[in-house]
Amino acid sequence: MQRAEQAPVEDRFIERWSPRSFDENDKITDKDLKTIFEAARWSPSCFNIQPWRFLYAKSHDKYFESFCGLLAEANRVWASKASAVGFIICENKNHKGEDNFYAKFDTGSAWMALTMQARELGYFTHGMGGIKHEEVYKKLNIDPKKFTVICGFALGKKAPKEDLPEKLQEQENLSTRKNLDNIMFNGIFKEEK
Repeated sequence: MQRAEQAPVEDRFIERWSPRSFDENDKITDKDLKTIFEAARWSPSCFNIQPWRFLYAKSHDKYFESFCGLLAEANRVWASKASAVGFIICENKNHKGEDNFYAKFDTGSAWMALTMQARELGYFTHGMGGIKHEEVYKKLNIDPKKFTVICGFALGKKAPKEDLPEKLQEQENLSTRKNLDNIMFNGIFKEEK
């Protein structure tokens, strides 16, 4: 499938996608990981609270197997081949100790920065909603009164789709996007029909 922009945009945005096929032989370096997370660190946030936190395990460290065990089976099949897997959480309270309505929005901004920096280094990311949320809180020592577990993620070099189980190979294609007219509105909102 060919992706085509509807307005001039940098190629990096069109080329960003979330594959499932990762090179299990790639060992990401600490230097690359720090660069990737450094990009997230500079993301904007309401009152500069910076609510995002990223917990990760590299494929060759002592935490990797237990992190993979916190993924839904459908995700574990392919994510266990990534160079790193992790979880994205956000702090629930603002600078006044009140619920931070913008925490997830701000954390999404940090995720996008992380993703785009990963692409600059030749890595791909894939966010995953299919995780064992309650177990993530317990096993990774996360206080649910202070933090929200948002999702999991895989990070690594892309491998050929033929490395995936046959059923997943069919899904390993570039996805399309809604038309620009369906997401931008001058004035009053018009719901899609």
